[in-house]
Amino acid sequence: MKFKYYVKARKTSFLINIKIFFVLVVFAFLLNSCKKNTYYPLDEDFVQYFGIYKNGSWWSYEDVTTNSTDSIYIKQYRNTWQMYGAKENDLYQYISYNLIGKEKTSIITIMQQDNNSSLLRIRQYKHTIPNFGSFIILKKNNHLSGEDYFPPTGVQKLDSLNIGTHSFSETIKLWNESGDTLWFVKNAGLVKIADENATYNIVDYQLY
Repeated sequence: MKFKYYVKARKTSFLINIKIFFVLVVFAFLLNSCKKNTYYPLDEDFVQYFGIYKNGSWWSYEDVTTNSTDSIYIKQYRNTWQMYGAKENDLYQYISYNLIGKEKTSIITIMQQDNNSSLLRIRQYKHTIPNFGSFIILKKNNHLSGEDYFPPTGVQKLDSLNIGTHSFSETIKLWNESGDTLWFVKNAGLVKIADENATYNIVDYQLY
């Protein structure tokens, strides 16, 4: 009889322990799900230069030497939040899109890295040459820099830029070791493109 009571007591104790374990697991899950996410948005000024353009936005250009024309447009625009780092409840804003041209496609990504750092990365691909050129710049504490990356990117902020009949203010000029130079204007986008072979000036554009 004592053995039966002992077995029954052990069985009851085991079931209680199992129930306690499951209660603790559920409690831990609920506690974790109740944690509020912390959101880190991109620097708004940075986005106005590089990230406000949605699918369908386009720019047309003219070669300053031959007067031939070319155009680019945006495809696969994404604006989302993603984890960056070890904390799963920390979410950082992330924007990406493709700039599609006749001879070249540029993949542009903009991401927030912490409270005061926004990173721009541009990868260029000629349709015949992969990894044609790239640009990387960081805006941290309102300072733009690109020399700490490989290949290094030159960056300069201009107060004004005149192209034909267009007059722009607040321009960021980027250049790299491949001989590519890009001019981005706040709330207007990519208004001038140059490489070793040609320079294209903006003729017209439409933003969505």
